[in-house]
Amino acid sequence: MTSKNFALITAMTQAELTQKVNEHLAKGWHLQGETRVAYEPGTPWYLMQAMVADGTTDISPDSPQHGSVPEWYYVVVLAGQSNAMSYGEGMPLPDSYDAPHPRIKQRSGPSQHSDSRW
Repeated sequence: MTSKNFALITAMTQAELTQKVNEHLAKGWHLQGETRVAYEPGTPWYLMQAMVADGTTDISPDSPQHGSVPEWYYVVVLAGQSNAMSYGEGMPLPDSYDAPHPRIKQRSGPSQHSDSRW
């Protein structure tokens, strides 16, 4: 079974997007779809390009390095467990995924549970 790796490249200028896309193309990534322009209220527009690679492609991230703990997390919704919302529980993202955009803030962090069931 083969796997696919997906990346969303974002940049504020066309030159920055071109540089980032060319770096991924040199590593064996392929363009997926066309370049999109996005914006958020109160922020300038930015460019996005989706990219895809086969599982055998070198996808080593610039940061964090392998073996380190990432600073971003999956947020796991626990139905009926409203007390878990105050803890901001989440699971670390795999190193092969892109980190969320710096303007996106996430409340979750490493688990603070000492219970062995977690």
